[in-house]
Amino acid sequence: MSVISANDLTLTDLSVSRVRSLMTGDASLEKDVVSHVLRRNSTDPSSTSDSLTLSPDAVAFFHAEKLLSARPSFPLSEFTAEWKRSLPHQLTSYAPPPSLLSTLATSSHDPKIGDDVLSYFPAAALPPSPAARLAALFAHLPAWDVAAVGPYLEGALGEGEKVEALLLKHAVFLKDEKGEETRVGPKPEV
Repeated sequence: MSVISANDLTLTDLSVSRVRSLMTGDASLEKDVVSHVLRRNSTDPSSTSDSLTLSPDAVAFFHAEKLLSARPSFPLSEFTAEWKRSLPHQLTSYAPPPSLLSTLATSSHDPKIGDDVLSYFPAAALPPSPAARLAALFAHLPAWDVAAVGPYLEGALGEGEKVEALLLKHAVFLKDEKGEETRVGPKPEV
């Protein structure tokens, strides 16, 4: 992304070979990786064409991760403004959906500042096994909203397995003030 931004390349009709030619350093491996990453983050990952259109969501995700990894605790309003400013000029009218953050950061309200605060917590860094992944999740937060934990568990699901089944096996459902099971926590040690 840095090469694309530094050379003011377009996100549509992006030439993979042009990006590769602008790369410096170890030529062979890095350039193959760059080609792979560009294709994976395009609107058509199966394309073998040299010309790609990068997905706005993929570009926004990249910039969100770059910002959050540099500042692990970030007030949401500040983050949102900085995130929007960090996007390439071709995306000035693009509004990144908040759902892009669902596997990058957790959010909690800080009454001292009157804003939610994002904490960098990338799903990609979590262990792949369900039990270990849930242990890491509960070490980060003792209880999770079911909707918020789902995206973090997708990388640990077996074929055909559902988030709810994984939670029933490795966690306990917690009732809110209305008696609804909207949160999960760790299973008690037996």
